[in-house]
Parts: sequence; C-alpha cells; structure tokens
Amino acid sequence: MVKEHEEKGGSTRAFIAIEINQAAKEKLAVIASQIRSSSVKAVHPDQMHITMAFLGDIDNDSIEEIGMLLSAMERSQFGISLMGLGTFSTKRPGVIFAKVLDGAEVLALISSYINDGLAALGMTVEERKFSAHVTVARARNPSATEIDRINSFVAAHSGDPFGSFICSGIKLKGSVLTPKGPIYRDLFTKSFSP
Repeated sequence: MVKEHEEKGGSTRAFIAIEINQAAKEKLAVIASQIRSSSVKAVHPDQMHITMAFLGDIDNDSIEEIGMLLSAMERSQFGISLMGLGTFSTKRPGVIFAKVLDGAEVLALISSYINDGLAALGMTVEERKFSAHVTVARARNPSATEIDRINSFVAAHSGDPFGSFICSGIKLKGSVLTPKGPIYRDLFTKSFSP
C-alpha cells in the first residue's frame, strides 16, 4: 500500500496533491518562462500540481495513516480544466497560478474530506479556505514596477485555456528541499474508479 519511506521515528516533509497532465504542464511552462524575471521564479513543470493539503514535516509513522485515509476515499474519475492566470493579492502578488475551472467543486469536496480526516488523526489543518490552483511562478520582494508588470501579465492571460484532463487519482508526496529547488517523490497513490 504505502511505498517504502524513511526509517521509523524520522519525519518527512509532505503534501497531498493531484497531478496535472503533461500537455497542461507544457502550456504552463511557456507562460512561466514569459513571466520569469530577477524577482519572479518559474515553477519547474515537473513540480506543477494541485495541492490538496500541505502537511509540513510529518512523523513517518503517520504516512501509513494518511495512506489509509486516502485509500478509504470513494471517488470516481472526473474532469479538470485549467483556464486563466490569477494571484492571491494584486498588492503583493507572491504566487502566480493557473485557475481550476471544471472540477473545482469536486476538488473542494475532496479537500473537505481530507481536512476532516487529518483533524480526526490529530493533525494540524490549514484554516484558510481551499482554492484549487496550479502554481506557475513565485515572486519574491517584487518592486512596484515588477508588481505592475505581474498584474498586467496576469490580466492579459486571465482567459487563456491551459488544457483539460481526467483526474484519475490523488497522491501523498514527499518533498526534499535542495538549493536547486524541491525534489518530490510519491509516498502513496490512491486511484479513483473509472
């Protein structure tokens, strides 16, 4: 069920995510390269996904429990489409993302299921409202000129289609931070029924 992970007693930086398909990653990589600058870092296409829950550093003994939580989820495959760019704040646009159009309501239900399950396991749950998105780039301390450029770019691409795909499952992923960026690996995969 759960793939091999670090020895018992250690911890793993982890999150629960839904993968996006390769075609969408390629379209978003083009957009990411266009907005990149000295203060805006593009997300590598291999790291683009929909985060369902960020868990932070979790006890490795909890990996099995989270795998069981995901395993118990009864869900059929469903469609997801990505359209338009957005930011969480136009005053300080730290995250530039692609919006989820089709599938957002199902993702919200899955998020609620996960949060309830994590809370039942005694784990900390993020309090902010779930917002389905795919992070494309991150801005760090952008100048006023850069903020204007980011906001203009996002507005210009607010209706761009980035693809659609069938969501066939959900993953618990581990993340190792390195100077070149995070390295992700699958800890557990739950497949949805066809």
